[in-house]
Amino acid sequence: MEDSAKSDELAVAESKSFLGSWFNIKWRPTSMAQLAAAEARVLQHVKSAFESFYVRITGNRRIWTLKVDPKKPEALPIVMVHGFGAGSAIWLLNVDAIGKHRSLYAFDILGFGRSSRPTFSTEADVIEEEFVNSIEEWREGVGLEKFILLGHSFGGFLAASYSLKHPDRVQHLILADPWGFAERTEKAAEEQRARVRCSDNLLVLNSLSRFLMPFSGNVTL
Repeated sequence: MEDSAKSDELAVAESKSFLGSWFNIKWRPTSMAQLAAAEARVLQHVKSAFESFYVRITGNRRIWTLKVDPKKPEALPIVMVHGFGAGSAIWLLNVDAIGKHRSLYAFDILGFGRSSRPTFSTEADVIEEEFVNSIEEWREGVGLEKFILLGHSFGGFLAASYSLKHPDRVQHLILADPWGFAERTEKAAEEQRARVRCSDNLLVLNSLSRFLMPFSGNVTL
């Protein structure tokens, strides 16, 4: 009985400790120097020879770029666009496998990683255009004419948007778990509400069935 009581006390103490640490989470300031150091630690695992550099675009902005060049000019280059909250180093496990067959480019989207942090518009369409234009300026900066474009998550959304505006630049488009929001029409909203109501009804029926089951093995809903 004593051991059980001690276990309960320990569990309560651990719970309070966890909750206390959760509610005491604070923003930890960082810097570009710390980000560069973290990226270097990640990229030290890449076996391919690569170079990293900034590409300057309009508005005194810079896009951080990683490039692997296996010297195979006959192969179409590939450009890889990371997802939300990430950076070019997220392709760590893909660089060696892809980079040995063709030139590989990965860059930090504006506002992410080591690229510039501009002030964006508050209008969704304008922001999308700003991102797409920055990718086009980056392309001009690195001198690519035609390439394979691969985008993951939010990068997939931007890759698709770029391809729609500059189809002559993209030979192949690869979307890996692309992310984006379609315009919410009233018809789509009503369809969503109908699905929610149907799901709620099924949940109620399932709960009622579980409640009645002990009283009768023949209850079905």
